[in-house]
Amino acid sequence: MTTPGLEHLLGRVSRSLELADVLSELLRAARELAGTERNLVLLCDADGSLVPRSWDGFPAEPSPAPARGWMHPAFTDARTAPGPIPLEPANASGAGVASPLAEVRAGLVAALRLGNRFLGVLLAGAATPRAFTVAERQRLGALADHAAIAVEHAQRYAEATRRSHRLAAVLELGHGLTSHRPCEELLQVIVDEAMRLVGATGAACRLLEGNELTMAASAGTAAEIAVAPPLKAGEGLCGLVVARGAAIRVPDLRGEGGRAAAECAQLARRGLRAYLGVPLLTRDRVVGVLSVSSTECGRFDEDDVRLLAGLADQAAVAVEAAGLVQQLVHAERLAAVGRIVAGVAHELNNPLAVVIGTADLLQREGVDARVAERLRRIGGQAQRAVQIVRSLLGLARKQPASCASVDVNRLIEETLELEVYQLRSAHVAVVRDFAPELPTIMADPNQLQQVFINLLLNAVEAMREARGRGTLTVATHLGVGAERIVVTVSDDGPGVAPRDLGRIFEPFFTTKRDEKGTGLGLSICRQIVENHHGTIRVDSQLGTGATFTLELPIARDAAHRQTEPAPPAVPARPGVRVLLVEDDRVVGDLLAEFLSLDGHQVDRAANGREALDLVRRREYALIVSDVRMPYVDGPALYRELASASPHLARRMLFVTGDVIRPETRRFLEESRLLFLEKPFGIGEFLVAIHGVLDEQTLSTSRRAKTA
Repeated sequence: MTTPGLEHLLGRVSRSLELADVLSELLRAARELAGTERNLVLLCDADGSLVPRSWDGFPAEPSPAPARGWMHPAFTDARTAPGPIPLEPANASGAGVASPLAEVRAGLVAALRLGNRFLGVLLAGAATPRAFTVAERQRLGALADHAAIAVEHAQRYAEATRRSHRLAAVLELGHGLTSHRPCEELLQVIVDEAMRLVGATGAACRLLEGNELTMAASAGTAAEIAVAPPLKAGEGLCGLVVARGAAIRVPDLRGEGGRAAAECAQLARRGLRAYLGVPLLTRDRVVGVLSVSSTECGRFDEDDVRLLAGLADQAAVAVEAAGLVQQLVHAERLAAVGRIVAGVAHELNNPLAVVIGTADLLQREGVDARVAERLRRIGGQAQRAVQIVRSLLGLARKQPASCASVDVNRLIEETLELEVYQLRSAHVAVVRDFAPELPTIMADPNQLQQVFINLLLNAVEAMREARGRGTLTVATHLGVGAERIVVTVSDDGPGVAPRDLGRIFEPFFTTKRDEKGTGLGLSICRQIVENHHGTIRVDSQLGTGATFTLELPIARDAAHRQTEPAPPAVPARPGVRVLLVEDDRVVGDLLAEFLSLDGHQVDRAANGREALDLVRRREYALIVSDVRMPYVDGPALYRELASASPHLARRMLFVTGDVIRPETRRFLEESRLLFLEKPFGIGEFLVAIHGVLDEQTLSTSRRAKTA
């Protein structure tokens, strides 16, 4: 063949950047240059093994993966040979393996080499025995050298195209993640794309819940094990990814040892050969694992690691966004609960005020000891209801606790006494292990008691449902450094599942069946404890019960603190005319009776409009008014009086059960008037009344001295 003819063939080989076209022209050129009928190109795969990529003239198709029948010692020898070498027919079949290469009766093998890089081999094979001339060997060598450059260019172009497609797919996926779709759907899209982009046979995404990895999405062969039990962090390949917080790539599962050897062997028995797993990271915290697997050894390279890491970042964003959405939903629910609590509290405060006030009045009438004890019990439980309502209101307002010196042992004992019926009916024995002479803490005793009640009742219910009986152990001791008091509440019930431990304090999360629980109890407990600058945690294993541990800071000057003394007895004073403005008739009757018992003359108004009419016709020393009323409410009444009669406006006492409303709080803060929060007893009410009257007397005296 002339030099122009050779140059024309070489030009055709390098004319295209598509690898398939390059190899097809290479086979055609070999056929024309050497006059051979059976031609074959093998290229190196990722681990250096030769794989048939293009062929012609063979009765059987070569396998797309390394196969003994298509291998020949001459292919290995050609790697280091300076030029094409002959393929001996006698060696054309592997040991005991029928080889299609046996159809080649003579041939030349030329290496596709670019510098020191070995890319593959070109076989020019004849169907009948023949000899090859020196010129044919030279032309085939020149073709192989030129083809190596063309193959290199085509492979780089293919890689660049692959990366471009990957980038476009990742960008498109990123746009898709901005849509308002459930997290599960987004993770499934990511898993499907991961499998497609890296050419895997299986892909999966597992999320970390507590200390366990649970399957969130899967595709391909991984879908077959989607129902597999959760993996613990540190166990198996995905568990190791979590423990290390970095990618793990296993080129050949059959030879992998170490901590994941058992899982590698199991995957290998299922036909898998390569594995790649990367962590899902949010703020340097591992929240899951994205993994792919393949039946091809050495399938994944560093580019695949980077690509999968990018997809894992997308998955982490989806998981974090889903968590934020869930938090917003919880916040909205809590806000709704706050609004409900506010409304319920307002409706409860008036009847509670009547119960407490009536019990006070009856006790003042000189009843016998048994009746007096019953009245004290009524008043005490009504006061407990009041404190529960106020605790809920305080949590809804996120206000700090109202603190006093509290003896923790005594408070727990009182709580156990309150719940003695629940404990007995559930056949629960109580073991007390209280450290003696503990220092006091500064806390809101009513809020703290709600925490203890919630923990006790949760434990009782768990033990009753599990075995119909149980043992509750409540212990206290001084913490390390004598800075905190530690309280533990332990039960021998069924325990808490590991997957639930990390969520047990979340709002609206509950493990109770049949929608028995709201999921608010432990969430409120944590908020109360944290408002007291304390901590609460749970330790549990399935089947061995649960232990809740509270740590509360002791009062620095606890030894010098004393419980606030009871309000002093209200001294008698001359009666005055009082205007009582209250839209609730029963509450109004009670307050009027309080005022009459204190010697005052009382006029009644059901709202601010009626009150203004009375004020225009008569002088009053004091106005006692509700805040929320029809027609003209308390704030509107105050503003009218402040304009028409400023001195009378300063002699107002507001009574309200609605201090949670922002407008009510704002009004009370801006007016700087005395107010009482319903419900209250007669003693508190009369102290407040005398406080307003005494301030009025003091102001009158000051004005007289000035005059």
